[in-house]
Amino acid sequence: MVGPAPDADRRGDRPPHAAPPPFDDPAAWAWTRARLVAFLGAAADAHLDVSFPSSGSKTPVLVARASPTNAVVLKQLGRWSEVVTAIVHHGRLGRMGLPVPRVHGWWLSGPGRPLGPVVLEEWRPGRPFGMIAAEEQRRALPSIARALARWHAHRRRRPGYLLLPWPGSALQAYRPRVERRLQRLHAVLADDERRALEQSLEQATGQATGQAGRAASPAACALVHGHININNIMVDGDDPSGISFIDLGMVRYGDASQDVIRALQRLCRSADDRAEFLDVYFAEAGDAARARHAALAPFYACDYELCEAAGLLREAQRRGLPAARASDRAQWPEALRGAFEQVLAAARHAATSV
Repeated sequence: MVGPAPDADRRGDRPPHAAPPPFDDPAAWAWTRARLVAFLGAAADAHLDVSFPSSGSKTPVLVARASPTNAVVLKQLGRWSEVVTAIVHHGRLGRMGLPVPRVHGWWLSGPGRPLGPVVLEEWRPGRPFGMIAAEEQRRALPSIARALARWHAHRRRRPGYLLLPWPGSALQAYRPRVERRLQRLHAVLADDERRALEQSLEQATGQATGQAGRAASPAACALVHGHININNIMVDGDDPSGISFIDLGMVRYGDASQDVIRALQRLCRSADDRAEFLDVYFAEAGDAARARHAALAPFYACDYELCEAAGLLREAQRRGLPAARASDRAQWPEALRGAFEQVLAAARHAATSV
């Protein structure tokens, strides 16, 4: 989703109409506007168009334009470490030739800086995948598949951060995240369901580790975006092959299947879309990538279902819905009830399909 329509800010003495926090604070807006005008130039001082993308992210984002081609993105981050991550990730990925925006500038918290940690990012043409029409989405899927395969072509031996490899395999490094998701669901799963889920995942992990090991190359860990969804892929309407990836805080080296599964689930509308996406992806990535994905896909598909169920559960609890115990399941919203059925089905499939 996109927030309010752009405001033509010709006064600069008050925040734009319907600006979300923290941009609705006059002191914060005055500081923000000064930074934007300094970057965009004198034309922005007379006429600054601003909009506030609201895609569900916890990161407040502002897009400012002095003209259709002179624009910048400002993000308020939660911690100074996120600024360091943005600088490292955007810079390193850009030098690798990947389609990501550059970081133009940054500020940390301090006196006279009411927004706290902030980065200025390059504005990339286009719109988020989730904001374009269904037919445009279908036309963009092959370009996204090829772009993702090119990301995954950057490989190394060990998983982990761009500048800090971890020991062990990518699956072993990822396993704690799956376990944390399971723990969030313990309170709402019946005991027999919890035990069945844990056993199935244990079996799936062991089998996937063995199968993937046999399908691995010496540099088995791919560069993974880690947060593929409809809001983090920009599509240039004038150039369907113009694909940019944004929101790079979760970029790691790991298993490419993590990204591929999320792309299939979050970008593709039908079985035909998913089949075409995989055909294009593996035509670019090669047969070795196909063999490795066949070994790992069931595990990461189960992880995806766990992630979706945990997210729905958090939302239900935030709204005070009756989802405290497994015995209340008949009263759960249909989406949440269906998510838990998918989790259990995916775990059983993962344990038997690898």
